[in-house]
Amino acid sequence: MIKLAVIGFGNRARKYVSCLEGRAHVAAIVDPSAECRRFASEAFGIEASRCFEDFDAMLNSGLKVDAAIIASPDKTHYDYACRCIALGWPVMLEKPIATDPDECTALAELSDREGIDITVCYELRYHPYFMKLKELAGEPSLGKLISVDWTVEVGLNRMMHSYVRGTWAREEESGPIALTKLCHDVDLLLWMLPGKPAGWYLEGSRKFFRPENAPEGAAARCIDCPVEKECRFSAVDLYQRKREWIRNFIPLPGESTGDMVSRILAETSYGRCVFHSDNDVNDAQTIEIDYPDGLKAMIRMLWEHRGGNRSARFVYENGEIVADGTIIKVFCGSALQKEFDFSDLVGMPLHAGADRELVLEFIDSVEKGSKTRSSIDDTLESHLICLNKHN
Repeated sequence: MIKLAVIGFGNRARKYVSCLEGRAHVAAIVDPSAECRRFASEAFGIEASRCFEDFDAMLNSGLKVDAAIIASPDKTHYDYACRCIALGWPVMLEKPIATDPDECTALAELSDREGIDITVCYELRYHPYFMKLKELAGEPSLGKLISVDWTVEVGLNRMMHSYVRGTWAREEESGPIALTKLCHDVDLLLWMLPGKPAGWYLEGSRKFFRPENAPEGAAARCIDCPVEKECRFSAVDLYQRKREWIRNFIPLPGESTGDMVSRILAETSYGRCVFHSDNDVNDAQTIEIDYPDGLKAMIRMLWEHRGGNRSARFVYENGEIVADGTIIKVFCGSALQKEFDFSDLVGMPLHAGADRELVLEFIDSVEKGSKTRSSIDDTLESHLICLNKHN
């Protein structure tokens, strides 16, 4: 059985570990957070002796490891991946590859030179909805593809939790939102569309989540704010009243869920006013990708709408494909030719099973010495676009 080191034991790593299905064994956990190590031991049955504060402590333990899952903070991906490759371990690497374009390229070159594959966690390549959209995008009866309009609805709650108050709120600590959020979407388009882009253009700004847009009298923390109950950005409402988005928080020993939420609101960045946080990533972002034959693909990010949806319109000479995140419709002229309904799938856990397919294909690749469909070779360009790196 494949023995895995899991480096970083946050939300994504926990989901990947839940997908192993007896095909691999977690030999070691590495995470600097005592709470995460305790959670790994208590919730996943991983012995405390196999949960390490740092990478060197794991190596010094003498535990045997065959491969690694890296789901640590974005800025650490490059160093950890380099160390794993040096040890001969194939790597399943949470996106992004790195937050610097030169590091992304260097890691791809290292993987190729050493003959050890890195699988980038682009799980949407394994999602039935997007696999069908890729299949349909090459429909010859529709003629030449003229344009693609792709919209990403981040959602108000996800925007507040992740990109204003949370882990990806500051570029210097994580990266630009074009990378941390939209790299999935750039990758999907590169995967679906024929040929290589001729160029790209990024435009973004931080327009809304700024101090000057705060309601009059707004406090620095929602628990102290006189206008909190009327504010749609209230952290008290999101975490305490609705109990949403709290699955990523870990209670302290003996702490109830209610006490944990109260502590989070009072002591952490998740309790701050969205207009008085230290966020600096863009809240408006577009990416245009141009192809040599005149095709233009435009990605737009919205946060004001309901979250989790990606809609697209592919315009051809003889028709179009319209996809709303649930239903895909193919039109010849104005006549509906085909329709595919994924309503029963899109709300299923683990990205409708895509996370599981990614993990199992990675395990297969470790056993066989093969590459996965989201190998670093195939996913590097999406990172260079999102980091606006032109050769």
